[in-house]
Amino acid sequence: MTNPNEPVYPIQDCNLQFIPGLTKREYFAAMSMQGLCADPQRSGKHEHYAEDAVRFADALIEALNKEVRK
Repeated sequence: MTNPNEPVYPIQDCNLQFIPGLTKREYFAAMSMQGLCADPQRSGKHEHYAEDAVRFADALIEALNKEVRK
């Protein structure tokens, strides 16, 4: 199961303190945003890009959490 609130690349600092960094949801949204911005055919407001990127991230998390049928 993919928890969207788990960190992607958690690290520990020299004091062994946990530093979570980006959540999986934030990371997936950032990757989606990168793809959307790279599309030369796409135009529109940046707010719409961000909203679409979050929707794509949520859809990916949902798909990853579906049970795999054998």
